[in-house]
Amino acid sequence: MYVRPLPISDVLQDIPFRRNSLMWRADQRIIFLLGLSLVAAIPISLFAQDTSAVEELAQRTAEELVRRKPTVLLIAPRESCNLDPRICQSFDSALRSDIQQRISGIRFVGNAEAVRDLKLNGFLALDAYDTSALRLVAVSEGSKTLVTEDLWWEKNGYSLRIDVRESKTGNRLVPFHSLEAKIARSIPDSPENPMIVTDPDANVSVIIFKGKLPPRFVYPGCDRCPDPKSIGSAGDVEAMGTITPQGNVQSVSIISSPNAVFTAAALEALQTWRFRPAVGTDGKAFATRVNLVVTFRR
Repeated sequence: MYVRPLPISDVLQDIPFRRNSLMWRADQRIIFLLGLSLVAAIPISLFAQDTSAVEELAQRTAEELVRRKPTVLLIAPRESCNLDPRICQSFDSALRSDIQQRISGIRFVGNAEAVRDLKLNGFLALDAYDTSALRLVAVSEGSKTLVTEDLWWEKNGYSLRIDVRESKTGNRLVPFHSLEAKIARSIPDSPENPMIVTDPDANVSVIIFKGKLPPRFVYPGCDRCPDPKSIGSAGDVEAMGTITPQGNVQSVSIISSPNAVFTAAALEALQTWRFRPAVGTDGKAFATRVNLVVTFRR
């Protein structure tokens, strides 16, 4: 187990996070998009039937962002964009174009820069699809606003949802579901459910849900995660960690912590936590990357 926190994590030390020992977010599905760069545009004609929906969503998002007069803007995909990368790529391209027409000289930060910055600071490439980790990058790059793209699987297509947050606090700047568009599938849906994507460098996977899970599939969960020993103060330590096939926590990277004392105590606590590992339909356990929060009470 190791920890190499970003130097910029100090600016997030006072950020309030939900106070549960383990944070399992409903949208916690991180993915490494192999060979995908959202800086390059993919022609919208590849799914022409949804051109108007994508462009209209990009225009509405641009209107929300331009009012804040950004000079730097981090726009990044969530892991679910791997379901159909062209949709997120086309939205990303349209959004950048709309904003550039209204704000001269704006600098964009994307997925490639996020992966680079996080890997330089001891994180995995997969972590560039976690909202909290992206906030670190946004603050470091001088982007006061974070924009993420999330492609939700639905029975008859997808729902492209755009989330706009203040980078430092994590507060939503636009109401949830207000920036959303229904997109029909432009390519046949794969039968794989859930979709498992593996980072070949770290041999760690992430899970993308597509409706009801098959009976034999097991999602990782906590079997024994005791509260940490008291250190006399209350606070949260948020981290990214790998759940091994044996159910242990490894390769921990700290996202935020009140101070070094909290960090050391959190790492000690995580060494005692035991999880039910992810198990595929083939009956074999595999390593997954998750977001963890260790909560200290007085």
